[in-house]
Parts: sequence; C-alpha cells; structure tokens
Amino acid sequence: MRSIVLACAVAAILSSASQAAQITWDERFWDPAGGADLILPLPCGAAMAFQRIDTPVPGGDRTSDRAVQLGLAGTGAGWIDYLRRAFIRGGFSDPADGMAHYYIGRYELTRDQLAALDGDCSRPTMRGRVPASGLSWFDAVDAARGMTEWLRQEAPGALPGEEGVPGYLRLPTEEEWEYAVRGGANVEESVFNQRTFPIEGAMRDYAWHQGAESARGTLRPVGLLAGNPAGLHDVYGGVEELMLEPFHMNALGRFHGQPGGVVTRGGSILSRAAELSSGARQEFPAYGPSDGKPVALDTFGARFVIGIHLAVSTGRSNALSAAWFDRFARGGGADADESLTDLLDSLIADELEYAKRTRLEAARLKATEEIRERAANRLKTLKALIMGGAVLVQFLREDKNQVALATNAIEAFDKAIEEAEDGRGIIDASELERLIRRREKLQAGLDNDRKRFALNFVSYERNMVTTATEYEAGELDEALDVLVQELELSGRSGLVPLARDFQSDIAAYAANPAMTTPGILRLVLE
Repeated sequence: MRSIVLACAVAAILSSASQAAQITWDERFWDPAGGADLILPLPCGAAMAFQRIDTPVPGGDRTSDRAVQLGLAGTGAGWIDYLRRAFIRGGFSDPADGMAHYYIGRYELTRDQLAALDGDCSRPTMRGRVPASGLSWFDAVDAARGMTEWLRQEAPGALPGEEGVPGYLRLPTEEEWEYAVRGGANVEESVFNQRTFPIEGAMRDYAWHQGAESARGTLRPVGLLAGNPAGLHDVYGGVEELMLEPFHMNALGRFHGQPGGVVTRGGSILSRAAELSSGARQEFPAYGPSDGKPVALDTFGARFVIGIHLAVSTGRSNALSAAWFDRFARGGGADADESLTDLLDSLIADELEYAKRTRLEAARLKATEEIRERAANRLKTLKALIMGGAVLVQFLREDKNQVALATNAIEAFDKAIEEAEDGRGIIDASELERLIRRREKLQAGLDNDRKRFALNFVSYERNMVTTATEYEAGELDEALDVLVQELELSGRSGLVPLARDFQSDIAAYAANPAMTTPGILRLVLE
C-alpha cells in the first residue's frame, strides 16, 4: 500500500513540475535498482532517488524521539567510535498513519548529478554514474544548497513538507546516517546493533573496497551492488560520506563537548573489507595545514538528506512548547518523578541567592534527564513484554490445537484397541501390538504437549499480571503503537493481531484483578 501511495505522490510531483523540472534521463542513471520511495527532479532533466526511513515513536507528542545504540563495541579506537546512546526522530509525518520519518539519498551523489546542479547538461554516461569525489565539506553543503534553491524555484511542490512548508537538502547527521545504514526499524534490535547490516556472502557483494577482488582502487558506478535492509546502496566503501556536524570524540558513551574537524562515514575504496562497518567514523581537518584551503580528498563524497525545521508554523511552535512543558517541566508523568521535580521547582522559585539557585537549576536538569532516560527504558521494557505476550498467545493456541488433535487420535486408538481385544476388530495380534506401541508413543507426545502448554501458560500469566499491575493503560497504548509500527516495518505484521489480543487480555485483567487462573486461561484461548 505504501509503495502505491508513494508512486502516486511521485506522479503528482512530476506532473505539477514546470517544464524545466521534467525528468528526461534514463532511470538507470538515477535509480538503477528501481523502486525508490521518492524521486526529486534536478536541472538538465536529471533526478535523484531517496529512501524513506521510518522512526517509530509514540504518536501525538512532537517531543518524543527514538533511543538507539550506535557505535562499535571494543576499545581499539574507543575515543572515536565506541558505543554510545543516541536519539533520533524523522521530521516528516505520514498523513495516513502519523509515522515519523525522514528521507536519505538512496545512492551517493554522482558526478553527472553534481554536473547538472552546476548547469552542465551533457548527456549522462556510466562514467558519470560514479560517485562525485574530491569534495570538501563546503562543496557538499553548497551543492545541497543549490539543489534546494533550484527545486523551490523550478519544481515547487516537489520537496516533501510539513503543514505546507517544504523541506530542504542537507548533509545527514551522524545519527541519521548510521540509523539508516544499520537498517533502521526494518531490522530487529539485535541485528541493528551488529557491526554491519546483514550481509549474505562477501563484503564485495555490497561494497567497493580495497583489494583485487573489488574496487582495485577505482571508483565504480553506484547501484551495481546489493543494498542494505533500508534500500540504501553503497553505504560502505566507494567514497567516504561527509556528515553535517563537526567531529566529537566519544566520552565513554556520549559525545565529548569539544567539536573538532570534518567527519566522514562508511569508508572508501581504500578501506579493507574488515574495516567497513556501520559505526566506524573518521575525522579530518576542515582546512589544509599548508595552503589553508578546505580539505577535499579524492575519496570525499556525499549523500543528501531531506530535512525540515521544527517550528514550521505558529501552531506547531505552540504545540512543541506545550508538549515540552508537559513532558519535561513536569517530569514525564510518574507520580514520584512529579513530586521530585515539583519540589525542585518550589526550591528554585524560593531561592534568592544566585549561586544556590544555579546549583538547584543544575539538579533540576539532571533529574529531568534521568526521568527521561527511565521513561525510554520503561518503554523499551514494555515493548519486550508485549512482544513476549504476543508470542506466548500464539504458542498457547498452537499447543491447545495440538493437545486436542493428540487427544482425539488417542481416543481413536483406544477404541480400535478395545474392539480388537474384545474380538470385534478385524486385526491380528501383531497389528494390535503395533497399535498399542503407537498409542503409547502418542500418549508420551501428549504428555509433553501438556507440560509445554502448562509452562507457556505460567509464563503468559506472570507476564500479563506483571504488565497489568506495573504499567498504566496509557503507557501500554503508547508502547503497543510503537511496537505495531516496528512489526509492520520489519515484515512481521502477523504478530500484530496477537499483540493486540495480549493488550485486550491485559485490559480485561486490569478491570478485574481478582480474575482466577481459569478465567485468564479462557481469555488467552478465546
């Protein structure tokens, strides 16, 4: 359904664009893999393909974001790329389901695309389909600026927007780049946290890297190799991709406060296969030490993101302000947290001495940060509980059917054996013995099925009771909403009805906490 909507959106964009914005290039020069989520026209009949990257978050709150683990385990270069906790949210919202998302280039900026942005309308070629290289950070930023200006002037309506305000092209943040490269919400968290996205075969099937079996030191056309789970190509190897913000070293799980030079991600054709990963990053000086000019190595390239500013309207600004005060100023909703923040607010309001007031403000900020972190962890735990409950619902229903089938089969065997022993059957003694052995085997299997059913039910009952007593209905609705988005994005939508059934069982138990075990059993099996 989403592909149909996107196709219609692309058709509408192209039909509304001016003659100058018509796409005349063959698709192999801007989307060789086919099926991009969004296509933007460029000068000279060129185009650029983008992928939509979903960031499932609780709906209805513009201040909510998605906690992710980025970086690499191990301390080999820990000050550069060690594990860290980060947060991300796409600036666009789907009008159909409210899903927060952003757009990132499906491929790296190519030579022909860059030439078109500079006004060179030469015919596109395979040689021009290689990534644009030798760019400084300033070159990449200027190319994104030029593309934004051209689109707004020559193809009004082509850029996605919010509340009638169009987005703009820019370099990706490190969080946007790494989240998309790891696969985003299209992969399980355990897969997301691995060193690379899932690779079937060898790295050379996904990346142009150093070695005779791969790039051989030469840039190759984009889109020739397999993509990642989010539909992006050439994220490893090729050209190393410039990031929007300056480099920050890793200060044991967070970015250090001192900004540095230019950041690149993804490695290049000069990287060995073992060096390529989703978390690796590199710092370079912004200016050369000898000539003072912007650093622009032969391996520097770019991949654009479509961004949007937050306060796109007065209404949005007011909504953000209200959500901020509701979520942060009052501590996020838990009674104990509200009591703590209310107490600190009261002390701050009554304190006249500047130094003490400053210390109280710092304590208030730290308390708010810890409350937010607990809320993020609480949401993560609740999603795991709902997921576990959904799986147990499926197991219990399958176990019930298996027990019923085995019970019916044993009854049929018992009848046949009884008839044979009474002389009413038509089987001989050897056949009767085989029937008895098969019946015994079935009985052993049935006993195991019943034990498994009982164990699964104990797990289900404890999970349901814990979830119902430890979490509020609003928290459950919020977690279920995010989990449903994640399940649908990761191709496991079959679990969605089971998750909703588990939520329904929790609500029924919460309404009647005196419910007995037989009552809970009826809930799950209905």
